[in-house]
Amino acid sequence: MGVGLAVALPSHLRARRPAAFAGRVGDGVVGIRPSEVFRPGPVMLALAGTLLVGALDLVWAAGGTIGLRDPAAREPTWHLQAGNAGIWSLAGAWGVWVIARARPAAPLWMPSSASWLASGFLVAWGCWKLPFAVYPAVEPEAGTAWPEQLGVVSVKLLLGIVAGAAMLNTVLRACRARRRDHDTFLSTRE
Repeated sequence: MGVGLAVALPSHLRARRPAAFAGRVGDGVVGIRPSEVFRPGPVMLALAGTLLVGALDLVWAAGGTIGLRDPAAREPTWHLQAGNAGIWSLAGAWGVWVIARARPAAPLWMPSSASWLASGFLVAWGCWKLPFAVYPAVEPEAGTAWPEQLGVVSVKLLLGIVAGAAMLNTVLRACRARRRDHDTFLSTRE
């Protein structure tokens, strides 16, 4: 199902939002200046959040114990889930970076797809899993044992939700700018 979604979603989005997927990065669009990328805002929040979430998940997937309460409770599927989350987070960070800089480099569908998928993954996964992490922290008698420290995983999931929303904001702003520039170009030719 995950592979099907990763293949089908970019195809669907390209049909629904061609301005976000057609052409190459930076085609006639002025991107965000490098000085603005590092100022507080959606781009910086998306980059910092996805890099932190991705790095922590990859450390956990590789066997690291930072932020873990019970490292022995990890199962092989837990490592796979952490690795998957880390890869999608870093792919999304790359996509936002490429889109925000608007430097001609790659076909636009690559960073757009990575950002759309990572954004959806981070928000959906975080919203689904966060209540299950918060409840045992609030109700210690819940009887649920997590390998992670509940405070660490709760902050990581919340950061993923916020970073995913900021990533979506960045991609939509870039899409609107491309459509506006395209419409301006067409109106000047008439």
